[in-house]
Amino acid sequence: MGTGFVARAKPDGYTLLLTLSAISGLPEADRLLGRKPAFQLDQFVPIARVTADPNLLVVNADAPWKSVAELVADSKQHPTALNYGSSGVYGAMHIPMEMFKAASGAQITHVPFSGGGPAMVSLLGGQIQTAASGPANAGNFIKTGKMRALAHWGSQPLPAYPGLPSLKSLGYDAEFVQWSALMAPAQTPRAVIDTLRNAMRVVTADPALKQVFNNLGSPIEYMDAPEFATYWKADAERVVAAVKKIGKVD
Repeated sequence: MGTGFVARAKPDGYTLLLTLSAISGLPEADRLLGRKPAFQLDQFVPIARVTADPNLLVVNADAPWKSVAELVADSKQHPTALNYGSSGVYGAMHIPMEMFKAASGAQITHVPFSGGGPAMVSLLGGQIQTAASGPANAGNFIKTGKMRALAHWGSQPLPAYPGLPSLKSLGYDAEFVQWSALMAPAQTPRAVIDTLRNAMRVVTADPALKQVFNNLGSPIEYMDAPEFATYWKADAERVVAAVKKIGKVD
């Protein structure tokens, strides 16, 4: 609702959208479900990307799998035994797992929850076996030895998790990043956009703010509007393709 509101807002620079990467798949999900999309991606113009966190493939610390290959092999041997949790259908925990399943042939059943928190609680309790979690949600559980990360969905090494392989490096063509970004309605004047870009450049460079984000486990990964527009286009193509492959979920 909030995203649709900003899409229709007066383009004067006073109504902005701080959004997550899930925005890219929502219009296509609406179409699959027979609904009129609440917004279209071309109704927004990017100002700056703030964070970009590749999801982590996590399992309970007591789980037997020490590698992605072991998890995939077990899922194929027992195709109805393993479940993964998500924050909801077509969300930032659902889409990357379906990308991984398509790339690996893993047989893992989707169990949607009402949010990422309940999914993590169920993973800790053993009701589900794995999940694709953002580092901020899983980080403390990994540090305290309650969860184990097997891989990540990024394209570059993660400084916070040295030695943790990417799915791509293991031969699975799956990439997904939970990014956050500031956007404005598409017809916002260029001068206004430039003012907002300059402000975001200053704010995201502030050492105190950087430390806050670092403490949360989601470091600032600033990207200015022109570069982010290119990045978003390629990322959205991957996400939309994954949503189409998932298809209609009742």
